[in-house]
Amino acid sequence: MTKINVNGRLKTIKVYNLPPQSRAFIALIGLPETLRLLRAYGGTPVYIPKSSDNSKKLAEVLSTQSIDKLANTAMAGRFISLPKVDKLLQQIRNMDIISQRGIKSRRELAQEYNLTTRHIQGIWSVKPEKEQDDDTSPQYGLFSK
Repeated sequence: MTKINVNGRLKTIKVYNLPPQSRAFIALIGLPETLRLLRAYGGTPVYIPKSSDNSKKLAEVLSTQSIDKLANTAMAGRFISLPKVDKLLQQIRNMDIISQRGIKSRRELAQEYNLTTRHIQGIWSVKPEKEQDDDTSPQYGLFSK
């Protein structure tokens, strides 16, 4: 699990529940940078430069250090189709909903998040999953040189 500050609150993201490519980016450049990248370009192909000097598009959302990390992988010099940010944002939304149980009603949360009360109940009823060891995932080596 990884912690991230969202709207002034520290959130714990279950990285192992995310798509493999998202996990690989998180392992490489960290969760905050991955979130910025996927918010800006998720669902589209993005060119990964061979050096940070050649990256105007990525420089708009990523730090030079993150671009350098990407440039030192097998992705460098290629177009990479980025996953959509949906799964990551869905986890953050669900954590907000769970944290408001007992504070707001299902109806209030359903209206606030544009969901049904049944969906809110489903989110509330999900039991915590056993944490998996992210480092043992075969996808983490996916982009290494």
